[in-house]
Amino acid sequence: MIRYLGAAAVLGATTVSAFASAAPPSSSTVDDTRFGEIGKPGPDPGEAETPPVAAGVAANRIGHVTYAGARVDVPLSRRWSVIPQTAMLHISPYSPGDPTVFVPYVGGGVGYRPAQSWSLELSALYGPMSYGIESWTAIAGVSKELGGDWANDVPPPVAVQLAGSWNRFRWANNEGPAGATITQYFGQLEVLFRATRKLHVTPRAMYFVYDKSLEGATGPRLGTVSVLSQIGVYAPRYMVGGRVGHFIGQRVFPFIDGQHIGYAQGIGTGNQIAGGLKVLLGKQASIMAMGGVLLNRVGGPLVSPTRDLSTVPVIGTEIELGF
Repeated sequence: MIRYLGAAAVLGATTVSAFASAAPPSSSTVDDTRFGEIGKPGPDPGEAETPPVAAGVAANRIGHVTYAGARVDVPLSRRWSVIPQTAMLHISPYSPGDPTVFVPYVGGGVGYRPAQSWSLELSALYGPMSYGIESWTAIAGVSKELGGDWANDVPPPVAVQLAGSWNRFRWANNEGPAGATITQYFGQLEVLFRATRKLHVTPRAMYFVYDKSLEGATGPRLGTVSVLSQIGVYAPRYMVGGRVGHFIGQRVFPFIDGQHIGYAQGIGTGNQIAGGLKVLLGKQASIMAMGGVLLNRVGGPLVSPTRDLSTVPVIGTEIELGF
């Protein structure tokens, strides 16, 4: 998560890695306002220059579900860029006899930077029919830096990122949670506070809306509720969380991250805690790894009794390059 890896709302995907790309105190060429938004250029290099090409790859695994994606931000001018994207979903069997699911996704977007402190993006991702499910996603986002002066190595003390997403799913056998189709919408807000030049605090929140009720999901339809997951392992209603990180020296950024999830239709709640480390390798290069656990307290008719998802491991990694 949106950190826009394109469409974070792909079936089974999870926004486990909402971690900031955080710049060291002495570097003005790495933008730490992107909250894990891989493969996007850093601060505007100047009025007469075009930003560098930036590429990123990220992967998250929560329990049996792995979601990986890649994007390349290719500037056409100082203000405009095109962003080809691709992604992959892999679901390993929960029990003997379950299929191994592998779903590819393709898409792209366009970025616009009207000023050094503003960034806007529109993107879309398509998941072709696979294992009876087809999906479309569109996402729009805007980020704004408040204060600061990158030209003089003064990062903004506050940066805000707001995103909205539309996600449409279709089941070939009409056995989705609410029939043949369901549409999911969500909004996401993240705010980066630089408490000091080395201590960064990033609260975040998400809220989800569905065009149909999920409560009728029974029998074969029960398992498809997890297709709507963006965070955690069930269809979510909201999430509140945050991250705290502190630089050690100029390039090493350890952090801790937590979030509380409220699942839709009274399924219950989940609490996730994770820790990680980001290392800056150069002006526009970094690598991140994280790990943690998601603890669910869930029950009711929309929770499968054959799958124990009360304690779920989570891991993630992210690599960024600029050239």
